[in-house]
Amino acid sequence: MAPGLPAALLAVAATFACTAEVTLVPANQESESESDSTPGDTTGNDTTIVQRATFTVTAQVAAADAGIATQLGWTGGVIAGASVRAPRGSQDLVGTTDSLGRVTFTEVVPGLRRVSILRVLTDAERALLAPEDADLTAFGGGGDVVVGPPLTEVALPASATRRGSLVISEMFPTTWLGNSHYYFGTYVELYNNADTTIFLDGKLFGLGPFFFTDGLQNGLPCSLTQQWQADPDGLWTPKLYRLPGSGQQYPLGPGQAAVLATDAIDHSVVDPRWPDLSSARFEFISYADVDNPASANITPVGTPAFDDLLGHGPWFTGDMWFIAESMDIATLPTVQPPNYRVPIPRIPRATILDVVTFMNVPSFYERYGLVLCPIPVSPVFDAGPAFWYEAGPFMSFRRKPLGSVLLRSGSTANDFEIVGAPTPGGIP
Repeated sequence: MAPGLPAALLAVAATFACTAEVTLVPANQESESESDSTPGDTTGNDTTIVQRATFTVTAQVAAADAGIATQLGWTGGVIAGASVRAPRGSQDLVGTTDSLGRVTFTEVVPGLRRVSILRVLTDAERALLAPEDADLTAFGGGGDVVVGPPLTEVALPASATRRGSLVISEMFPTTWLGNSHYYFGTYVELYNNADTTIFLDGKLFGLGPFFFTDGLQNGLPCSLTQQWQADPDGLWTPKLYRLPGSGQQYPLGPGQAAVLATDAIDHSVVDPRWPDLSSARFEFISYADVDNPASANITPVGTPAFDDLLGHGPWFTGDMWFIAESMDIATLPTVQPPNYRVPIPRIPRATILDVVTFMNVPSFYERYGLVLCPIPVSPVFDAGPAFWYEAGPFMSFRRKPLGSVLLRSGSTANDFEIVGAPTPGGIP
């Protein structure tokens, strides 16, 4: 089912047939044809040729991290050996920067591209860092670029990223059971990426703003909703849940994972490819659930703006999800957008521990007459939101390992990979 589609489109979306092949690509990938003829010609007689471009990207160290670059022995303010990716439609540009921090692509189809930059630090490089910077793992960044012929050159910043503490390490979304979706075997996995114990008591798990499209999705135009979707000061959440515990009841040691299941039961009895979640540490509880007493219950906070239609708590189809520190929701600013039945709170930026953003490709939305808004989320939360393409059955999205820690560059598209089967509770 398409993330964020209105209820009127749910039945339509449920008929969408998934394929076995899955490709994860950064957000803002275009869906139009990449042919060399002028778009819109249906006669086959248009001989106009679309001019291709040469596109050069220079990966630069963000100004705030110049001191870290000096520790690493990097000179000139550029990043050598960085992976650069810039997809558009069927043309996915992938390359590595040279000693000058540059990578050049030729015969590039013009248009908007979201460029992502990732440079993972080696063990030898990390050994050069001061003790207070020992938790740095990578440089990540990029930006949106309109590529035009004959030549487009840009310099884009990448910032030093720390491994963080509590991160979302895996998401297993809904998949197909015969000709229908099976919603209840989905889960999100949390991972302690730090070197000390984290207590999960009271942590907040929520759905980020999903004003992804103009018009039908929420009945609201992007010109109105971008103020909430792209807000750099926090995430406006229509659905929020609190993990149980009042202090130190639910410890999570370094390198350990905890599964948050939609339903903590053995789903392999439905299909052997579905996971056994009967030992999940936590489960979401709602009015139509069977309560597994061995799994601690996660409960909604306040009155969600959108009801739990199936009575099992949230199921995961993508969208934007986050994990945040415990706080008193009553103290937060709220807003009630048109067509929302209750006000929604804004979770402050300083309390947010991790954010992931998964969406369907633009062509999926377009078949329902939906147009994606320009900014899916402020880059301070996710510099590279990712689309999945025709997400196939039993595929899972898992954060990439870096030894005993997981990659956290601030970009979903850079940080996650697709695996062929769910791995609940797995660790690198």
